[in-house]
Amino acid sequence: MFEAGRWAQAFLAACGSRKEEGIAALKVFESCMERVPIGSGSAAADRLGKMIRESLGTSSDRGTEAARRTVMLLVKKGFTKRTASVLREAKKLFEAENGILRVVVDSAFALDARFEGVLRGTIKERTAAREVILHVRIMPQLIGGCRLYIGTQCFDASVHGQLHKMAADLRAAGGFAW
Repeated sequence: MFEAGRWAQAFLAACGSRKEEGIAALKVFESCMERVPIGSGSAAADRLGKMIRESLGTSSDRGTEAARRTVMLLVKKGFTKRTASVLREAKKLFEAENGILRVVVDSAFALDARFEGVLRGTIKERTAAREVILHVRIMPQLIGGCRLYIGTQCFDASVHGQLHKMAADLRAAGGFAW
């Protein structure tokens, strides 16, 4: 059974102190593999390894080399299509290890730089994260305010969310009569 988390742990361990470079290289290799069908097995892995070595030349650090070996092993084992999941898990592990927190912000309107800075600072302070990366999505149906997704938690401070909460409270109390 394939376990992306275990592959990601082994990949990051092989990268040593060059984890960022390894993740960047794995991302490039993964996008190339999507465009060029290479198959699976030892012969396909050898072809891929040759292509990667030719494209890199002699400029290869420990992280890039770990990415190359990981991709070749995935191909050899027939897990070519699993490269994206290994990359996703490696990013998660790297971010957790380095105190990087990804936050999705759904907002009714575009956020200005000042508000983003305040929001980033507040989240850093309350979560003790070293760095906060905001991914903002504009959702006009929220009417106003915003919704934050931090890990598996959702903090809804939108007008849309508050109206739905009020409606649910009224229904739970037996309705409202005019």
